[in-house]
Amino acid sequence: MLDFNDETQAAPAYEDDFVVWLDAQAEFLQDGRLELLDRDNLIDELTAMANRHRDKVQSRMEVLLAHLLKCQFQPDHMTRSWQSTLLEQRHKI
Repeated sequence: MLDFNDETQAAPAYEDDFVVWLDAQAEFLQDGRLELLDRDNLIDELTAMANRHRDKVQSRMEVLLAHLLKCQFQPDHMTRSWQSTLLEQRHKI
């Protein structure tokens, strides 16, 4: 395991090893060594993460709404699969 408290060891580059870079960023935050943070890449990653989560929720909401409408307007065609999808999407949201 790398020791990011070692002053002789350079902080890992974002492009070299993403997981090691993430570990380093977390350690720097935890230790309050904010001057060592890779701010630009950290901002990009956090923004991308927020967008991915937002997209997932939107997608699940669309599936849920479509199935709710199916159940309302086509109740004779309701299947266990529809009910399962409703439960799963509600749970995941």
